[in-house]
Amino acid sequence: MYDLVSIVIGSNELMMASIDSNTLKIKMLMKETFDLTNNSVISKIERKLDTMSNIRGIGIAASGLLDQNKGIIKYSTNSKLKNLRIVGILEKRYKLPVSLYNVSVASVIGEKLFGMGTGYKNIVYISLSLLITGGMITNDHVLLGKDGNAHEVGHVVVSSEGNLRCSCGSYGHWIAYCSGFGIPNYVRYLLNTKYKGKDSKLRKVKNITAKSFYEIAATDVIARKIAMDDIGNLNAIGVANAINTYDPELVILGGRITYEHSDLIVRPIMRNIGKYIVNRRPRIVVSKWSGEGKFLGAVSDFI
Repeated sequence: MYDLVSIVIGSNELMMASIDSNTLKIKMLMKETFDLTNNSVISKIERKLDTMSNIRGIGIAASGLLDQNKGIIKYSTNSKLKNLRIVGILEKRYKLPVSLYNVSVASVIGEKLFGMGTGYKNIVYISLSLLITGGMITNDHVLLGKDGNAHEVGHVVVSSEGNLRCSCGSYGHWIAYCSGFGIPNYVRYLLNTKYKGKDSKLRKVKNITAKSFYEIAATDVIARKIAMDDIGNLNAIGVANAINTYDPELVILGGRITYEHSDLIVRPIMRNIGKYIVNRRPRIVVSKWSGEGKFLGAVSDFI
């Protein structure tokens, strides 16, 4: 029986799934990309929940800055969500318990309880996607912080030059260089500076995306150098920052960019990580899931 509902609110995507708490089987109910606003998100969620019965809990995994204690999504840098009191709205309407986690915190919980993190007490989960986010478990305790935001690894500084602006408005952050948001800007910057005058298929692409960049990197010398030497080295710095800060036994890499281009992501991290870490090197792996972990983690309070 599908007795739980898991809701994932990304930067530009809303997903809903029902979950059988006994078998952990996930049934996708909705996956839509649209202009996320407070009203549009609540409207779509309620429209789907109104058709369901025998639900005993709702879990939410959301990107952006939270006030977890009050059940609020304060804002997300890539959507129009602002001060959305999502937990209170759903609890009042459906008279059900509702939990709220950051999406990568939900992912690390899912990995710890049901995935590759089983048996580990100290885990870092890092998602490389449109943004870069993280979730941490230390000595079997999920790190949340005073408001539920103790995981913003995407906003660590990986470049002291600070040439590129992050989605949050600050400079030098990991997101500004190595996320789906940042890669197009970083590639264009490198083509005009470090690789100025070098021939590359990238110069013929009008609108570079992370996906098109990595596809070109499979056959283009300059694109591959950027992927392996420039982005790869900054990814190693970012992962090293997390290792030095949280001292994990296990680092799990996830997110769309990692899943779709794992070889170009993982190899330069593994090659360069030793230059930047002071803590004993942990095991570094790619998640075997392509997103299931966040759905399970979001409803973990009810399993």
